[in-house]
Amino acid sequence: FLATRLHPNLYLGKVINALVLNHDLMVKDSAHPENLIFYNGLQPTFLAILKNIPKAFWEGLLRPYIWENGNVLKRIMALENTFFIGLLLTGIYRWRKACFPLKYPLEIQAIIFFSLVLLVMLAISAPNLGNLVRYKAGFMPFLLLLLFSAANSKE
Repeated sequence: FLATRLHPNLYLGKVINALVLNHDLMVKDSAHPENLIFYNGLQPTFLAILKNIPKAFWEGLLRPYIWENGNVLKRIMALENTFFIGLLLTGIYRWRKACFPLKYPLEIQAIIFFSLVLLVMLAISAPNLGNLVRYKAGFMPFLLLLLFSAANSKE
């Protein structure tokens, strides 16, 4: 809670306003609307943010899709996302099939919580796919570490 006092945008009451303001500025400055994530009724209210969390999670994690048109970099990112989906499904399958107790449950929960919160906040505040792809570097290594360890776990 001390971090919320460092900058006005981090005050608990202003975080939602800052997310929506950054979103609106990025949408306004974007020259290519096909590279944006569009939200339904995004307003600086807790309820509006809550309604858009599933879309922010899904599109922030998995877009651009393999079937979307775009330049070479967008296609490379789509291939990376397709690989990530396969790895995610493999990891979930292996974890469920193994049914073993987790060695570090608190650390795993912290990584998942950190990644999901950062993903949703970034996807809402930076709906441009080009920027979002770069911002994923803040949490994607942690998720990949979890998924690679799950995919390579002994059954």
